[in-house]
Amino acid sequence: MLYDAPGLYDMLFSERFQDVAWYRGLAQGAASVLELGAGTGRITLPLLDAGCAVTALEPSAAMRALLEARAQGLDAAVRARLTVLEGRAEALNVEAQFDRVFFAFNGLAHVIDREALRRAFAGIRARLKPEGLFAFDLWLPDPDILRGAETESARLRHPHDGRPCTLRERFRYEALRQVLYTEVTVAPVEGFGAPERYTLEQRMFYPEETLTLLEQAGLSLKFRSNRWSPFRPDGPRFDEGRPDLEGAMLAYVCGLA
Repeated sequence: MLYDAPGLYDMLFSERFQDVAWYRGLAQGAASVLELGAGTGRITLPLLDAGCAVTALEPSAAMRALLEARAQGLDAAVRARLTVLEGRAEALNVEAQFDRVFFAFNGLAHVIDREALRRAFAGIRARLKPEGLFAFDLWLPDPDILRGAETESARLRHPHDGRPCTLRERFRYEALRQVLYTEVTVAPVEGFGAPERYTLEQRMFYPEETLTLLEQAGLSLKFRSNRWSPFRPDGPRFDEGRPDLEGAMLAYVCGLA
């Protein structure tokens, strides 16, 4: 799994910043945040900086270890507001309720089958305070990728040892299950070692399907955008103008129905 290589993961997504600002903005005024799929802390640490108490759930031991190592560099008072736990969205192992529940960066795509989705949404709903907000974002299915496109990067430096390498992504889509299988190959330039291969399995969500799932879960859509526009409680419910610059996505903000 790609999440067994947190250094590579961070290198691939180090230039993502618009979603960080978006979630931090949503956290303003919130005392407590439950972050699902917290990873290595790309969003967790800015949430702490905003003054929130963050419970960060992450299933990958390697990703959690890097997050906890980074937290050691924080001021003791800030670090005290962070709780890092092993956990998955479909089997939430926290009892508290929160002002915000966040599932960033296509995280919901790792909850693949219907029963797991039902459990995940039920658990999220149960952990929202009455006036709380649940926010998440999902990639829109890309027809070229679903047809099995391949992508390859320009030459880059391996995050562990600096070796020159390229990164290739190969895709296979299982339409009946709506599951996209991705193979990531980090191939050192000739003479610099053997290639490394990592895999991902992600469910594809279509926008109308997502709205139906939210309704069935007792969650009320407050805002949806295909760019990182700020959520304003008194603003429009939909913002589907010019797309974001980091790929086709939809961001959602929900409350209890």
